[in-house]
Amino acid sequence: MDAATLNALPQVSFETSTIWTDGTISFSGPSLRSLMDQAGISDGQLTLTAINDYAIQVAVDEIEDNAPIVATLMNGEPISRREKGPYWLVYPYDVDAKYQSEVIYAQSIWQLVSIERDAEN
Repeated sequence: MDAATLNALPQVSFETSTIWTDGTISFSGPSLRSLMDQAGISDGQLTLTAINDYAIQVAVDEIEDNAPIVATLMNGEPISRREKGPYWLVYPYDVDAKYQSEVIYAQSIWQLVSIERDAEN
C-alpha cells in the first residue's frame, strides 16, 4: 500500500507518552486492523519489518480494532525517518497497563517498510 491508500483508510488518533520520546505525543494513522481488513487478512500471523531489517511477528487474533495503529503523523506532522518514520507501529501506552509490557514495546516497530502475512505451514 502506498501513502495515499494508508491515508484513505479510517484514521485513529490518540495521545500517549512513549519510552522513546519526551512528553505526550499525538499519533494518528490507520489501525493495523483496518490495513488487514483492506488486504483481506483475517487469521494467521503477520511479519512487520523495518528499514534496518528488524522484524517482529504479531498474531492476527491479538490485534484490536483501534490498537495498534500505523502512525503516519506525529503531532499532526508526517514522521521523518529521523523521528522513527515514516511509519511507526504505536499503541496507546498510557491507556492501559497491558500496553506497557516488553512484548508490546518490542512490537512497536518504527521505520516500518513492510507488513506480510506469514505463509501457512
